Amino acid sequence: MRDEANTKAIAAAGPDMLGFIFYAGSKRAVDASTIVGLLEQLPKGIQKVAVCVGLHSAKAAEIYQLGFDYLQLHGGEDADYCRALKAAGVSIIKAFQVDAGFEVRVTEAYQDYCAYFLFDTASAQPGGSGRSFDWSLLQAYAGTVPFLLSGGLGLQNLEAAMALRHPRLVGLDFNSRLETAPAIKDIIQTSIIINKIKEHDQNQTG
Repeated sequence: MRDEANTKAIAAAGPDMLGFIFYAGSKRAVDASTIVGLLEQLPKGIQKVAVCVGLHSAKAAEIYQLGFDYLQLHGGEDADYCRALKAAGVSIIKAFQVDAGFEVRVTEAYQDYCAYFLFDTASAQPGGSGRSFDWSLLQAYAGTVPFLLSGGLGLQNLEAAMALRHPRLVGLDFNSRLETAPAIKDIIQTSIIINKIKEHDQNQTG
């Protein structure tokens, strides 16, 4: 998210989290000096996520302190990096790029330091590929850290994503498939997806 009006409209649809990208190489990048006021206007129940790629840990912690609930680390950050941030009071979502050669055991080194993992489609550039990976690869994940599924999610595969069964799957991460322009989300499609997920969750618990 970036645009103030669009962010507020999407927030009104009731997502659990909203993401803001602090990576200069992204066409969705936000500026730290302008984001604080927007964060303060968002509903308290929505968790704010700062997406970072390969920043110095001190800079990442500085961004977190702008008013975020999580740092999503989308680069090659190692477990020691995550350990240092956790020691500084930062809640971490660590992203892993998944392809046919992905080894789930790489997550083991991170499990003591992360609140969530995020499994995304491997791509040459960090994030935003708009493509899905083979979700069956995640059946090999037997860790204790809950995870979010990302990569090419939209209305076209929402039903299949909601039907996915894994004891540690706790959420779906939508981005490029809902965009009408970089960092601008389609309000109608987003609202439909959020409502469908909430209805599905109610049926599962009911």
